[in-house]
Amino acid sequence: MLFYTKTFWLLFVFINNLYISTNGLTEINRIKYFNNEKEYNYPYLKISKRYKNGNLRRKIIYERLKLFKKHLLLQNRFSLKKTSTLKNSLSLETNFDVEKFKQIFATKHNLIRKKHHVELLGVSKELEYEAQRYADKLASINNGLRHDQNNIHHGENLYYGSFVNIPNEEDLSESILNKFYAEIVYYNYNSFNPQSYHKYGHFTQMIWKSSTEFGIGVGFAKKFIHRGLTKTRIYVVIRYNPEGNILSEKDFKNNVL
Repeated sequence: MLFYTKTFWLLFVFINNLYISTNGLTEINRIKYFNNEKEYNYPYLKISKRYKNGNLRRKIIYERLKLFKKHLLLQNRFSLKKTSTLKNSLSLETNFDVEKFKQIFATKHNLIRKKHHVELLGVSKELEYEAQRYADKLASINNGLRHDQNNIHHGENLYYGSFVNIPNEEDLSESILNKFYAEIVYYNYNSFNPQSYHKYGHFTQMIWKSSTEFGIGVGFAKKFIHRGLTKTRIYVVIRYNPEGNILSEKDFKNNVL
């Protein structure tokens, strides 16, 4: 009896000390947090009631906690501090010039607006700061794209790419803008269709007539593949002012030319 009591106590200490994540959550709360906030799922942590044998249950718990630890290590491998310093080291490794990319992107973006007979956008330092702040946040999370829920005043276009070999500044700019502009095929100039907004929203924000300025932010993160191989993930955030994509037929008719 003493042996089992000691074993369970050690397991309790093991869980509470070993599985503390970077945001201070224990593994149980971490699961709840993932399910609620990030839609993660860890079905292998659920132990079926049919395992009634104590030794077998402890073995299953131990093995599944090892899997859980592996997930935590993969997700937390890049803390915010490490990711924030990645930008400079990446530039040294690849000669990728972020400022050059922003200039090329802004120029090509405005050429598209010119094609649609709307005024060119000026670069706003304030919008650039906000875009960079959110790009760094996306890179620190390093789990794909989601719009900034705190951004209620500006338009926003997002891009995410994963590369073994990073393209040069011009090729990356061209690739992103082509993806956005390709959405034109989903936009019907003759009929307002807000239900399909998610299919053409990047395109319409790009050429939105009332928008007068924008700012660009770029964030970097690493993704380990296997055997030491890595991919570089690039997050690009573009903020627009005034915001576009006002979901009314009149606004779309007046601003998407």
